[in-house]
Amino acid sequence: MNFAKLKTPKILMRAALLLVGVGLLAYLVGSSVAASRLPEEFVRARQNAALTSQDIVDLTKLTSERLAEVNLLELKGDIVRALTVVADARTSNQAAYSKAFELTQDLQELAKSLGGVPSIAKQREGSEAVAIELSLVSEFIIYTQKVDTFLDALERAIRFNVESNRAAAAAALDEVNAKVVSINALNNAFRRAIGTFDAPEGE
Repeated sequence: MNFAKLKTPKILMRAALLLVGVGLLAYLVGSSVAASRLPEEFVRARQNAALTSQDIVDLTKLTSERLAEVNLLELKGDIVRALTVVADARTSNQAAYSKAFELTQDLQELAKSLGGVPSIAKQREGSEAVAIELSLVSEFIIYTQKVDTFLDALERAIRFNVESNRAAAAAALDEVNAKVVSINALNNAFRRAIGTFDAPEGE
């Protein structure tokens, strides 16, 4: 389907589905490695990173839900309310952007705390997982910036329902899509790496 040719709000349906597909690392919470074998500083740093990650997931979901609401409002012809909700989506997206920088700090603390993990092999595995997640967060920061660009284009498309504005919104959304793919790939790599770290040594 060529979204550049759409003159209906269906472009938003695609956006809502994509935004909710971005997952970060609530997975950080769980660990099959016995807590008694891990330093308290590491456990605390991991929990902090997990909480910040969950905030990001929740904010991203909220942005998605707001886009879905915009879609319905535009279908009903309630342009004023639709523009208000676009602004709300921008607010939640920018909050996720800020949280991503907070997560970077959490991950840096987590990396430092790995020095207290008794096993050298586990230190190495943990460092690999954190490095992947730092790359993911960098991609997510760019993603939020591209979502902002999309929201700007979307606002123009709603205000002035002409082909060129719809095409610009579709093009901006394609750039968001590309980031979703790379983020999800990094997230899968992180899950594999942290799974290796959490597995008992020797398995």
